Amino acid sequence: MASLDFPDAPTIGMIYDQWSWDGSTWVLTEQGGPVGPEGPAGPAGPAGPTGATGPAGPQGPQGNLGPQGYPGPVGPTSTVPGPAGPVGPAGPEGPPSTVPGPVGPQGDTGPVGPQGPTGATGADSTVPGPVGPTGPTGATGPVGPVGPAGPIQTTQLITAAVGTAVLIDDPLYAGRLAYLEAVSPITVTLAAGGITKGQRVDFICKGSTATFVLGAGATWFIPPTPSAVARAVGSAVTAMKLGDSAWVLFGDLA
Repeated sequence: MASLDFPDAPTIGMIYDQWSWDGSTWVLTEQGGPVGPEGPAGPAGPAGPTGATGPAGPQGPQGNLGPQGYPGPVGPTSTVPGPAGPVGPAGPEGPPSTVPGPVGPQGDTGPVGPQGPTGATGADSTVPGPVGPTGPTGATGPVGPVGPAGPIQTTQLITAAVGTAVLIDDPLYAGRLAYLEAVSPITVTLAAGGITKGQRVDFICKGSTATFVLGAGATWFIPPTPSAVARAVGSAVTAMKLGDSAWVLFGDLA
């Protein structure tokens, strides 16, 4: 650290490179602007009452009595008293009282001194502050309008679905026409996975009617109307994924 060359004759309140002279020593000031000069002192409060007088000291020893002289002739009685003799020495001072006198009232505070000039602005911090907590999730916005219909598909692969229980969980069903061959009532389960959002599967009831149900984790994007059952043999029904696990069902429903 470089040494500082303080002034030789400072005045009270003088500021020198973040040090202030208080009348007897240089004191380091706080960071910021220099300290303004000290305001004038307020008037002194009235003096408190005098403390109690300590006890009198012991009397000194009496001197030796001198020899008695011969009595002289009796003079005439004076009517004027003689001068008083000298005062003897004072005894030693008693110990000071241990009970302090009451403190006098505090004097008024002097006016505040003028504010010193503002210090120079510090350099910007290069360390960013901590990241605040993540705010709550906003409300889900309304569903957007349905987009325009795509081009008409002129060729579609056909897949035979055999049995009375058909599970639609294989991506191979996506974009195909599945004809249901069983002659007994058929249950078609729409799984949560396998088919991705935006893909569809078409069904033709060839041998019997079909009832469509949801697999574990799957939901209806819109509940089918009037039901999720094909109306009759020969009915055509379409199931389309409109969400990650949400289906919509439309067509010749009962």
